[in-house]
Amino acid sequence: AGEPIENLTPDYSILDHVEYKYPVNDAYFLYASRGCIRSCKFCGVPDLEGTQRDTGSLIDQVENIISLYGEKKDLTLMDNNIVASPNFKEIIDQIVALGFQKDATLKRNGHQYKRRVDFNQGVDARILCKDPSFLKQISRVNIKPLRIAFDHIGLKKQYVQSIKYAEEFGIYDLSNYMLYNFHDTPEDLYSRLKINIALNQELGIRIFSFPMRYQPIYLQDRSHVGENWDKYSLRSFQIILQATHGIVSGSPSYFDRAFGANKDEFHELLHTP
Repeated sequence: AGEPIENLTPDYSILDHVEYKYPVNDAYFLYASRGCIRSCKFCGVPDLEGTQRDTGSLIDQVENIISLYGEKKDLTLMDNNIVASPNFKEIIDQIVALGFQKDATLKRNGHQYKRRVDFNQGVDARILCKDPSFLKQISRVNIKPLRIAFDHIGLKKQYVQSIKYAEEFGIYDLSNYMLYNFHDTPEDLYSRLKINIALNQELGIRIFSFPMRYQPIYLQDRSHVGENWDKYSLRSFQIILQATHGIVSGSPSYFDRAFGANKDEFHELLHTP
């Protein structure tokens, strides 16, 4: 057997053979870990990747990419749950050593470009809320945005605390993934969206939400309808999101117009012809 494909250096030349301009093509695509410590029923990672384990040195991975494709401006980590790694601080140390510390820039062709770190799959509020040291470590790097998952309303306390820790350490650009169409209700989703509006106003930060519709990995189409949803509501919500390309803005006035000023208005919008 040969080397597992996940251990190979990404083939950036693939991007040269498509007409589409990939927005984050100028980035190192890396893994510091694979798998996850969780066994969330809605997630395919436990089946696809198994339990969490660290991969090789980020510095070695970057050096391999540079040798083949040249230096990149940004760094994208695609770990499923990076803050769960027992070596999380050492991972942050490596990111800093690679030149992605807070406010880092890259000089290229006589111009200075601001560098960017992205934990692309999001971080775990259930871990972040336990100790402010996690957000303190993350604030050492040029993270933008910080993505935090908010999968159901039962995580409200952990999620809100994580956001407040982030603001405390100067992280003001945030994004979050919001699962829906699983065991949640439309009212559950609306409450989570509204919490972000309130946090934006209270803390003076920017949180953009990305609602993500649950679909079982064993289905080959998007036919799943959650126990508390119906096809019409799912389609209506998708139409609302199309206006902003899937992003829920933190603007209170726009939010109230697009999603309703309260749960009753949201429910009415989902069932409006």
